[in-house]
Amino acid sequence: MLAIALDNLSLVIVDTETRRVVRNFLGHSGKINDVTFSPDGRWLISASMDCSIRTWDLPSGCMVDCFLCETAAVSVSLSPNGDFLSSSHVDSLGIYLWSNKSVYSLISLRPLPSDYEPMTVSLPGSSPSHDEDVQEVGDEEEDKMASACWESREQLDRRLVTMTSLPESRWRNLFNLDIVKRRNQPQQPPKRAAAAPFFLPTVSGLQPSFQASEDPENQTLGPSAVDLELRGLSSDLGPTSQFLLAFLRMVEAMLEERRDFDLAQAYLALFLKMYLRQLSQDPDTVAMLLRLQGRLETIWAELRSSFDQSLCLLAYTKSALL
Repeated sequence: MLAIALDNLSLVIVDTETRRVVRNFLGHSGKINDVTFSPDGRWLISASMDCSIRTWDLPSGCMVDCFLCETAAVSVSLSPNGDFLSSSHVDSLGIYLWSNKSVYSLISLRPLPSDYEPMTVSLPGSSPSHDEDVQEVGDEEEDKMASACWESREQLDRRLVTMTSLPESRWRNLFNLDIVKRRNQPQQPPKRAAAAPFFLPTVSGLQPSFQASEDPENQTLGPSAVDLELRGLSSDLGPTSQFLLAFLRMVEAMLEERRDFDLAQAYLALFLKMYLRQLSQDPDTVAMLLRLQGRLETIWAELRSSFDQSLCLLAYTKSALL
C-alpha cells in the first residue's frame, strides 16, 4: 500500500500490485504534512497544518479518531508495536509521545460523522500538571464511547446456539475422567466423611418433605462432582429408569433453549458412556434417545451451514482486494 497526500487536501491509498486507487480520504482543511501506517496496516494516521491528527481505518474507509493540537504537527510516526505515537510540532523542540489506549484497554472505535468537531488537547509534558482544568487526552471521548457500548443479552435469539461461559476444565475432561483419575492417584488415603446429622430439616405440611438447600449450585460442580452425581442415578434399591429419563429430559431442555450447548454435549457423552447398555433395554429411554438424536442432527446441520458460510466469507475477504 502507498499513501499519497494531494494538493486538494485529500489522501489516496494506492495498491502497488494492481496500481489502482483503493481508498480516498477527505477531511483535512490544511496542508498535509505527514502520514504513517500502523504496524498491521489497518490504520493510516495523518497530520496537517489545520492542527489536527486524524486516524483512518483502511478496511472500512472511515475516520475513527481525530483531535486538535495547540500547534500543527509536522511529523508523526508509530512505534513498531503500535503502542506509542510520536509527533513533532511547529515552533516546538523535542518529540512528543502519545499512548495508544486501544492497546491496553477495550475501546469501541466507531466511524466519526462528517460534522464531527474534534476537541483540542494539550501536548504531552515531561512533568505532571497541577491544573485541574486540564484533562487527559481522549477521556471525554472514551467516556462517551463507554456509555454508548452495547451490552449483549444472555440469549440473543432462540434460533442461535449459545456456549457456556464456564472454563474448559469443567467439561472437557468429563468423558475421559476415569483415565485422569488413574493418573492422579492420591498419595494419602482418603479422609473419612463426616457423619450426617441425626435430625434432618423438613418442611411442614400435609405431606412432610425434606428441605432442599437454597444455595445456588448451578454449573458450580467440578468434573469429579459431576461424575459422582451421574453415577448416583443408578441404584440397586429399585428401578432407575425414571431418573435416567429425567436426565435425558434435562438435556433435551438445554438443546431446545440452545444454551450451554458445549456443557450439554459433555454431560450427554459421559451419561451415554455410563448407561448406554441399560438405556437400550428400556423402550421409553430408547424413544427419548431417538428424539435427542433427531434434535442434535438438526442443530448440527444448522451449525455446519453457519460454519461453511463463515469460512466462505473469510476466504473471500482474505483473497479480495481492499
